Amino acid sequence: MKEHTFKLPDLGEGLTEAVIQQWHIKESENVAADQLLLTVETDKSLVDIPAVDKGMVTSLLKKAGDRVYVGEAMCSILSEDLSPVVGNIPQTIVQKPAITQARKFKIHPDAMELAKELLLSDTQLLEIQQSCTIIQKSNINNYINKVKQTPMQRISQASEQRATSTLIDHAPINLPCHITSNLLTAIYQASQEHTQLKISKIGIAIDDNDITQIVTPPIDADYNQTVKTISQLKQYISARQFPNSWLEKPDILFSNFGSIAGRYGIPLLCSSSNISVGVGQLFTENDHTTIPLTIVFDHAHITGGAIARFLKSLKEKIKNK
Repeated sequence: MKEHTFKLPDLGEGLTEAVIQQWHIKESENVAADQLLLTVETDKSLVDIPAVDKGMVTSLLKKAGDRVYVGEAMCSILSEDLSPVVGNIPQTIVQKPAITQARKFKIHPDAMELAKELLLSDTQLLEIQQSCTIIQKSNINNYINKVKQTPMQRISQASEQRATSTLIDHAPINLPCHITSNLLTAIYQASQEHTQLKISKIGIAIDDNDITQIVTPPIDADYNQTVKTISQLKQYISARQFPNSWLEKPDILFSNFGSIAGRYGIPLLCSSSNISVGVGQLFTENDHTTIPLTIVFDHAHITGGAIARFLKSLKEKIKNK
């Protein structure tokens, strides 16, 4: 069991804040999945917000009448801490879109988050609604399987909708025992020097046979701790399950495709990340071992100058490891 913070979810339609009208639960109360937690009022409508999973409410962090913003903590819930690998990119249990009265269909918050990830239209959701009372993730997965669209095709579709730009470079590197840990630590350290990037979670793309997964293990500036974390990651991959805290949306996506082959590549952006860092296969230049780097970013959210400064810092961190 683990205590999770439930945050005000995406309210849709560009809304970023709401006022709490009523709590429908109290502290120490056990809640079930889909049970109504609270009602908030936006500029456009009243919005009912249900629980994502079952658990016990340990504390209410806001009260009726408080103005809250998307992503702000609302309450704490004690619930299970493990989620299985299901073959597509899972979503965080914390921040889920709410259901507004203006929608023409009924949909669970988990399913709405998945629908956004897959770029499903209202027309498609209405089509799915015809076969069920409330749209669940399973209904969406069945629909996607019917149209035979792979997870990577969906990520590609999402990436194509964004104004992406790419920077390509390479850096000399001293070969460590754990090169992946070296790179992840360097990415974290470089990102912390440029706080405008707002990077706190690094996602790692896993593509192993039937598994398409993005996980966000705890990565920080401690190289030795990162080595331990990557060792844990390998164990979780073998067990085909990860802690829920490792399934939150990443701020930056890491793809080490060069461990297999390929010097330079253009990694895709998943819908939750504005930056992807691709690492290519090592090569020798001027008697130095060199590592290729590719950074793809959403130019609508991040300037080229910010990414160039991040890339410069990243090269320095890699070189000095």
